[in-house]
Formats: sequence, structure tokens, C-alpha cells
Amino acid sequence: MMWRFYHLANAVLRGLFAILLDYHVTGLENVPRTGPLIVAINHTSFLDPILAGVFVPREITMMAKVELFRVPVAGLIARLYGAFPVRRGEVDRRAIRKAMEVLRGGGALLMAPEGTRGDTEQLQRGHPGVTMIALHTSAAIMPVAIWGPKRFPANLARLRRTRVEIAVGDPFTLRKGAGKPRREEMRAMTDEIMYRLAALLPPEVRGVYGDLTAAREDHLLPLGVKRAA
Repeated sequence: MMWRFYHLANAVLRGLFAILLDYHVTGLENVPRTGPLIVAINHTSFLDPILAGVFVPREITMMAKVELFRVPVAGLIARLYGAFPVRRGEVDRRAIRKAMEVLRGGGALLMAPEGTRGDTEQLQRGHPGVTMIALHTSAAIMPVAIWGPKRFPANLARLRRTRVEIAVGDPFTLRKGAGKPRREEMRAMTDEIMYRLAALLPPEVRGVYGDLTAAREDHLLPLGVKRAA
């Protein structure tokens, strides 16, 4: 029932987005159709995870803040859509176990490495939770950059369509040495995820990950990475 609702909801949302948004999606050919996959998005708007769920051609399980599940209608829709709750600002072991269960079952999991929605469109510092889950499950990570939806509420109030760009990057896996990675290694791997995400965004919204030249010199970003136009 859950996945039936997921596909039905996505069909309805695609119709709504065609009316409300002027959207452009690139890189869908990069999406692996099978195997464990972390869909790593930047997060500036409530629309970001919905857009990823609608346009990425995989059945994606999402994390959502636990507060959402306390709202009667929204919580029911989130559950039917396949989302599960996560408590922000703490180590939520139940959510971590659920995330690993999804990935070890060969599923796709949506995560926002920044941890929470940003007040601006600027990319924020990534948290190591996504790195830890990727290392424990050997899942591929696919960066998906989204920009434009932060202006959606204001444009909707003026009955204007909102221009939204979605760029899907190449999936990759993290490289680690023997033994448990040290804190600085976790930081470097998290930065690699974030730089790959930043490379898909326009320069003006890359935030703390704006210096791609330094990232390449530190081997955090491959020379041939796909960049936003």
C-alpha cells in the first residue's frame, strides 16, 4: 500500500508542479536503478525532499523531523509516503537503525547532510551522520542539488511560477582506510560529499563550500566533476 500511495502521490505532485513551477531537471541518467543509494540533497525549502522524491526515478525512503508526525493529517501522509521520524539535535539510534535497514535491503534513502533547513540558500556545513551511515552500509551516495524553491511561497502569493533547478550528480562511494576512521577522516569524507554537492550548485549559493579549487587540490573533488551551468 505504501509504495502504491507513493507513486500515486508523485503523479499528482508532478501535475501540480507543472502548473506552479518552471522546473528543469538534469542528470537523471546518473540514477542507479538498483542497489543501496543515499540521495544527498541540500536543504533550503520544505519543497526540497518532495522534489527529490517526485523526480528521482527510485522509490525513496525519507527521514522527516519527528514533529511532523505529531500533526494528524501531515503525519499520516508522511507515513503513507514511506517517511520515518528522526529527532534532530541528538543521536537518534532508532532512526539510524531504520536508515541502515533501508540501505541494507537495497533501497534508496534521502538525507540532507546539513541536518536542517537553512535560513538562506547558502550551503551550510555538513554533519557526519550521512558519512557514518554510508560507511556502515557501503551504500553509494548520489548528490542532488536543488535551488530556487526558497522563493516559492512569495511567488505563490503573487500568483507567479517559481523557477526551480534540479541537478543530479554522479553516484560515488567513500574511500576509507583500515580500522575505525578518526574524527578528521570523518570530517574529510563529509566534506567530500558536500563539495560534490556544491559543484552542482551555482557559485553564488555554494556557501562554506565555495572554494572548489582548494577542494580539488586536497583531493576532495575529482577534476572531471559535473558542474552547474
